[in-house]
Amino acid sequence: MNTADTCSVLGFEGITSGRCYWEVEIRDGDQSEWALGVCREGVNSEGWYGWYIESPDKGFWAVGRVERGYCACAVPQTPLSLMQAPHPRLRVGVFLDHQEGDISFYNMTDGSHIFSFPQASFSGTLFPYFMIRYGDMSMTICSKVGGSEGLPVALSNPSLEEPVSLPGAGFSSGSGADGLPGAESPLLP
Repeated sequence: MNTADTCSVLGFEGITSGRCYWEVEIRDGDQSEWALGVCREGVNSEGWYGWYIESPDKGFWAVGRVERGYCACAVPQTPLSLMQAPHPRLRVGVFLDHQEGDISFYNMTDGSHIFSFPQASFSGTLFPYFMIRYGDMSMTICSKVGGSEGLPVALSNPSLEEPVSLPGAGFSSGSGADGLPGAESPLLP
């Protein structure tokens, strides 16, 4: 992807209740600008193709990388320090508890907590959100170790110790979708 491109992708199916978890691998993202997380249905997409600042007050709960480094997308931006250097890849776990208003991010490369937004009152539908502002990088929905592709799924067990996954495939920034997941996935059509 060249520096003039911006690519924003929303999940195909919305999340209206319960808990969901998914992992995304970002390759070569340390020299790019990107964000991932969730967004509210009906967010104002004006500016998505320019320099749009995602933040909870605009309906986005996301973390990412900007020119100054890693941050939680909020106003003002909250700088983040990652325990392990992300080069050449970073694997981010996204946990959403719709009822409790929790959206948290984890560095699955080293198991550390990246950031949790203050408890929010989610009303309505939320969608997985992925954005690449610029850079030669990719985002891929990850497969679990020893399992199938780890797509956003409802967690039936309150413990994250037990892996939950569905069959499917990820996407990358430059080539669109590869092996699209079935209708049970809220990620892609």
